[in-house]
Parts: sequence; C-alpha cells; structure tokens
Amino acid sequence: MNILFVTNYYPSVKHPQFCIFIEQQAQALKKLGHQIEVIVPKSSSKKKFVKRSLSGITVYDCNYFSLYKEIFCCAILYLNIRSFEEYFDFSQYDVISVHMFHEYTLRIFNHIAKKYGNKLILHYHGLSVLYDNPIPLHVNLLQRRGDRSLLRLVSKADAIVGVSQKVCERIKEYLPNIQLFTVYNGVDTNLFVPSDKKSSNAFTIISVASLKRIKGNHYLIDAVSLLIEKYKKMNIKLIIIGKGPEKAALLSQVKRLHMEPYVHFKGLILYEEVAHVMRQCDVFAMPSYYEALGCAYLEAMACRLPAIGCKYQGIDEIITDGQNGLLVEPHNVRQIFSKLDYLLQNPQRSSEIAAEGYHTVVEGYTWQDSALRLLEVYRMILMEG
Repeated sequence: MNILFVTNYYPSVKHPQFCIFIEQQAQALKKLGHQIEVIVPKSSSKKKFVKRSLSGITVYDCNYFSLYKEIFCCAILYLNIRSFEEYFDFSQYDVISVHMFHEYTLRIFNHIAKKYGNKLILHYHGLSVLYDNPIPLHVNLLQRRGDRSLLRLVSKADAIVGVSQKVCERIKEYLPNIQLFTVYNGVDTNLFVPSDKKSSNAFTIISVASLKRIKGNHYLIDAVSLLIEKYKKMNIKLIIIGKGPEKAALLSQVKRLHMEPYVHFKGLILYEEVAHVMRQCDVFAMPSYYEALGCAYLEAMACRLPAIGCKYQGIDEIITDGQNGLLVEPHNVRQIFSKLDYLLQNPQRSSEIAAEGYHTVVEGYTWQDSALRLLEVYRMILMEG
C-alpha cells in the first residue's frame, strides 16, 4: 500500500521528539512493507519544498501561502494546490492520512484527495477534537465562529481514526454519521524494556508529561508531599520529565511545600534517556484529567512499572484498576496518595501489577499492533471503492 502522511507537526533534527508518535506509527507501517512518505505543510509567504530523510522515511517540508489568519480565499487555495501538484504525483497514493492538522492544510488535501481519488483518513490524537485546548462540556461548539464550516470540512473525510474510544465518542457528538475507528497508539518495546537493576535505593516516582495544568502534576506533587510526611525517614523521590507553561507554578509549589530535596525537574530530555530514567524508577504516575490516551503510560508499563492514571480518560480503556495498573478519580490528591502508599507498602503486589501491565502492553499495544489495526482500517475503506 502506498500511504501519504500529512501533518503540520512532525519530528525534525532540531526537535527529534516533537509528536514522535506520528513518526513511530509511520515507521511501524514501513516495517510491515508499505510505502510511506510524509508531507509537513507550513504557512509561509515564501514557496519552498525541502526533501529530507528521517529514519529511512522521506519527509517533505512544504511551505504554502496563506492570507492573514489563513483566510480561505478560493484563488489562494487553488494556487496552493497547484504548487503541491508541481512536486507530487498524488495519483500514486492509495491513502492520504492526515494527522495533527491545521484547518487550511485540511482544505488543501481535501481537494487533492477528491481530485485524485485518494481515500482521506483523519487522525485525532487529542480529546479536544476540533481545537487544541480543552473546552468546557457546557459550551456549544457549533455556536463558535467557523465551527459549522470546519465540521462540514471534516465530514468530507472517508473516515476518522481516534486514538481511543473516548476520542471517537467525542467526535460522534459532532459528526454522528461519519465512519469512526479506534486505533490505539503503541510503544517501542525495543527501547522501553524492564530492568532488574536500580541505581538508587529510593522509592522513586516518575511523571513524563508536558507541564500543563491538565496533566495533573500539581496534584501529584501534593500527593507525594503527603507520602513524604508519612514516611519521614524513607528516601522518596519524584522525577518530573517535560517542559511547559506550568513549570514556574510547579517550582513555586515545590518550594512552598519544602520539597526541593525530593522533587527533580529533568526538563525535556532525549527519548532514549527517558527510557533509561524510567527503568530506574518504581512507579509511574500521571494524573492527567484530560487525556486521549497517553503513550507515556504504555512506555512505563513496558518498563514494568505500575502505572497510575485517571478514570474516565483514554487510559482507562487499557488499565483495569488494581490488575494491570491503578486508576484514581480526577483532581483527587488523597486517592493518588493512597495508591502510592499502597504500592510502597506492598512491594510484592506492586510487582504483580507491574508484570500484568507489562504483558498487557507487549501482547497488544506495540507499534506493530497499532500499524496492523490501522492497515485494517485502510483496507476496509479502500474496499468500499
């Protein structure tokens, strides 16, 4: 199968971990013998097409021209389409698979797919569905400016793939008649592997997430402070990997709670180093209360760590509380503390939960598993003609 990935966000030499899950899925498809190319469109006043290779996949960084705030002028739209046609033979692709896209990018490739008879599949990796930021459930999205136009545009896709059932349920609220498929992201089980050796005797908790409010790091810090208070003589450590707008607030919280010796902010580190640090820890905890899925949970489980996530999020489709991981109510510091306390006091049970989590991931949530499910979707849509 000849597949074209289109996304406004893709790893580069400068930012090798940026939306790495899209590259990992592309790599998994390639390993199964399929032809994969990637177009990364960017809005610019200058026309520019740069070809590069990333981990054996050909990637095209392509500038398109847009008016102020990407006004949807038909003349400019067709000018951009012709620019892409100068460089690409779109008739060769069976599927155009669009991930993490801007609305104008979707307009361009919607026209291209229709013109060349490609199947257009949209991939949603977040719960916000139509927007980058969480929107309160009581807000009627269709009343916001441009929503009806965007929904009409999205509805023209042949199918939509969500990374969890939660994502698909959210999409169905707005587009009840479109074909929806759940394809979970995966984990690189060659990189994220268990380790029998720890470099420290501390009870170490790790969180890997962007430092945004919705990720729940502030709740985790409060829970760890309760753990430290209970076990004053025990060596307890919290490692937080990631960067984001909440860092200053989190540092202030740590200082206010006098937790500086216990909490270590690693910032944004190399993907390989994330795996190495994770292997040295005892528990993974990310009490994110707005999460489509969360690859970091799967990566921790592959390292044979008990993982703590929130109920009602994508991860509760994979973790069964008390069996292959642990789940807490959103915003609940006391429950996070209780789960950490349970794992600390019951090392044997902690190991059993971690082992169950490990088997869950390696037996059904690798990137190969993800690619195989995605290929089933592609084939089903192609068979429809």
